[in-house]
Amino acid sequence: MVVFACAGCGAVLTARVARVALPDHSGQKYGHDLLPGLLEPGTYAVDPGDGRPWRPWKPAPEEHGVRLLTYCISGPPNRIGIAPGDVRGTVFIPDRLGGCCCGWDGQYGPNLACATCGCPVATRVDDCGFWQVVWLEPEAVRPVSVDGPVQRVIDWTELPSTPPVDPCGYWSPQWEAAVAVALAHLLAVSGGQRVSVPEGPVAEVFRRAIDSLLPPGPPERHLVLAGPGLSAPITDIALVPRHPQTGEVWPCNTPAEDQ
Repeated sequence: MVVFACAGCGAVLTARVARVALPDHSGQKYGHDLLPGLLEPGTYAVDPGDGRPWRPWKPAPEEHGVRLLTYCISGPPNRIGIAPGDVRGTVFIPDRLGGCCCGWDGQYGPNLACATCGCPVATRVDDCGFWQVVWLEPEAVRPVSVDGPVQRVIDWTELPSTPPVDPCGYWSPQWEAAVAVALAHLLAVSGGQRVSVPEGPVAEVFRRAIDSLLPPGPPERHLVLAGPGLSAPITDIALVPRHPQTGEVWPCNTPAEDQ
């Protein structure tokens, strides 16, 4: 277990947290409703990011003597995401609380400062359509090991499941993001060759993209499902689950695409 402390003054800024894998839906914008937290309380995840710094977009043309300068934030690499309720000892930075509708979207950079020394340390994101999270700036904080119970790694067979479709017939946003990640990996590992997929939900979500993006003709590669309770022989490409705590993929002795 660790807490994160201000790199400037050493003040503790979080509750005790344990590391988990970064969810596939991190960074996803979905709909216009308030979404729940990206991470469970007591956990944190690290986003490797794309390395692009926070910088202004190209300024809009001047009209009537007014120039609009808008900003975007992709964030530095290795930002640390935590649940908003795990934040301690911070205050809002008033001139960085920009948002779109019902909250803050983080587009103006760090909007939380250390309450002790005033250094910007984190960005809270909770606007509608965004998964609620606080991103700690990697250069502004440091981890401090603390005593506490070791997080139990849940066995594969005990992991909770999320239905792909809700009772109203709408796709789960978590599933939409996970399917997109898995599809990108499948296309990459295919080497540009036609891939057959098993009938059922996998075919429903993958086949249209395969038909559009891979060459027509008989399949040269074959995808099978692997994971808890599945025993199909794996001879080519396996679609396997990824453990939400550790990030490890289901073990199999073949090139595998994790999900």
